[in-house]
Amino acid sequence: MIAAIFNCSQANFIVVVQTGINSFHQFLPNFTGFSPVYSREWSDLLQAKLDTAAALPDEDTLRSTSESKRRDLIKAHRLTCKAWQSLKRYIAKVFESDLVVLKLKAAGSNYYARAYADGWPEAQQMFINAQNFIEINREQLLTVMPADFQESFNSLTKDFKAKLADYEQSKEAISEGTQTRVKALNEIHRTFMEMMLDGQAIFEDDDAIRKQFIFTEILGKVSGPGLAGIRGVVTEVLKNTLITNATITITDNTGKQIAATATDAEGKYLANTPSGVYMVSVAANGFIARNIEDFSVDIGTVSKLDVTLSPLEAEDAG
Repeated sequence: MIAAIFNCSQANFIVVVQTGINSFHQFLPNFTGFSPVYSREWSDLLQAKLDTAAALPDEDTLRSTSESKRRDLIKAHRLTCKAWQSLKRYIAKVFESDLVVLKLKAAGSNYYARAYADGWPEAQQMFINAQNFIEINREQLLTVMPADFQESFNSLTKDFKAKLADYEQSKEAISEGTQTRVKALNEIHRTFMEMMLDGQAIFEDDDAIRKQFIFTEILGKVSGPGLAGIRGVVTEVLKNTLITNATITITDNTGKQIAATATDAEGKYLANTPSGVYMVSVAANGFIARNIEDFSVDIGTVSKLDVTLSPLEAEDAG
């Protein structure tokens, strides 16, 4: 994993660099006199790199996209599970009572508990088993099953698989996209800091101007004081209703608990943490718990993380 070499949030870093470029333009003759490396073309290139990096989606944007994909996946998942329950009833009607449990297992019932609890691999396997079962036992099932049920079930399963692929891809995009942006900003940092150090040398006898080329001086004006941490809202995934008294536990990569809190009457939470990368675990009575891995908190920033939970309302598989 590529780590940021700048000691602030990406948003603040971008503003600091823009401020530094503006100061460079103000004193361009001083820089060109100091070194032929510096020119308007030099700053235009740095500006173009900054604009390109700033236009890349940040982690909040990527996580929001992934959460939207997850909502779509859960809707498709619930519809397919509902269809599986219909298949279960058809099996119970067609086969002798002493064969029903065996037939249900063949249709994927052993996977149902984990599948309903958003266990995506188990759900996919259960739906595949059900498809195969319907195909093998189609003639018997058609005595109680609608003629278009098989086609409908296959369509639901296909939609579920497509949305699962979209969701998994969106999760990978969070890591890949974040890394791409960090890498681009790191490259800017190296070039930018060389200019800033030269600016300090050029104006060593003029403290007021020299401060315009000190990273921490600009950062202090940009960010100001403030606590680091994580804030957000916890809601039910399909109806978007607020979930109160949900517990939020934040742990580091060693499993050590860093902070813990709970949502208020409006489903909101706030946890103060040092900067770092954490796992955020969210749980609530009547809902399936979630773990959000590799969530970054920058120095002096309160990062936003809204979380949705799925209700525990599964029908029995057997």
